[in-house]
Amino acid sequence: MRNASQQVTVCDIRTYICFRPQGIYLVITFVTLLSPQSHSHPHRRGGGAWPRSAHLFLPPPFDLNICHQTQLTRLAFCFETRAMSILESRSIIDLTHPIDDNIPIYPGDPTFHCRQSCNIPESGWAVSELSFSSHVGTHIDAPSHRFDGSLTVDAIPLENLVAIPALVVDVSDKPALAVIDLEDLQPYESRIREGMAVFFRTGWDRYWGPAHTNNGKYFEHPYVDRAVAQRLVELGVIVLGVDTMSPDAMSEEGDSSVPEVHDVVLGAGRVIAENLTNLKALQDVQDAGVNVRIMVSLAPLKVQGCDGSPVRAFAWVEKKQV
Repeated sequence: MRNASQQVTVCDIRTYICFRPQGIYLVITFVTLLSPQSHSHPHRRGGGAWPRSAHLFLPPPFDLNICHQTQLTRLAFCFETRAMSILESRSIIDLTHPIDDNIPIYPGDPTFHCRQSCNIPESGWAVSELSFSSHVGTHIDAPSHRFDGSLTVDAIPLENLVAIPALVVDVSDKPALAVIDLEDLQPYESRIREGMAVFFRTGWDRYWGPAHTNNGKYFEHPYVDRAVAQRLVELGVIVLGVDTMSPDAMSEEGDSSVPEVHDVVLGAGRVIAENLTNLKALQDVQDAGVNVRIMVSLAPLKVQGCDGSPVRAFAWVEKKQV
């Protein structure tokens, strides 16, 4: 419910046609400003107005009487109604695995530990000591991960990692240790643009967990062919992401014996994102959306001279301007 001291102003209204499997819909998109008159929002600095947007899908026959100003004012805050789009603006999709002492670790890498060094009863503060590899959990590989003297994680421009458009390639039908080849990429090529991130959804994130629990299944993931990596570099892709331990094939010992994809992507000065999760949610949005685009952020720790870093990877949906 709105506070009595808050005032709603409809500041922008757009209409367009949406083609869906169920038929043609008229879509009314309206943005409102919720302006506090006497009380500022408790989590918003400055107490100014903030925008909210909503999207009303109308099946034919179209009843344009609903566009009356007073109707829109009420509808703008009915976010629980079935008329709301599942692609609500600014809904965040988390692409990051939680980290604990039992997560899968690349063979030979340091394990993760979180130990409490201070506690509130004794010192008045809770402080933890962290120990982990630069390639733990959901993380990115900088070019210096493979090539001495190349770009380190702190030197990667943030514009190459934050708020970049993304495309999900669905290869979830691939069995263990299968190759992802150019034939798998071909249906998506026309949508790939320079400056984009391309994520391969194998579905292998479902095996994330202690290796003894899943019998090492997480390491038996499908892998990206070198030719696919080369093609993505040619198309200007700046991030290649996977929901697996590595985009390269894993050997029986559990390591990437021939890291061809790493060499191609990192050798071109691009970035690799590994151990992503929840790509199915992105794919669902991608498949359902007509005038939408997926944006992602993969901001690393700014550790000087480091070859990689854990990230809090997340995505959101933006409406394309019609």
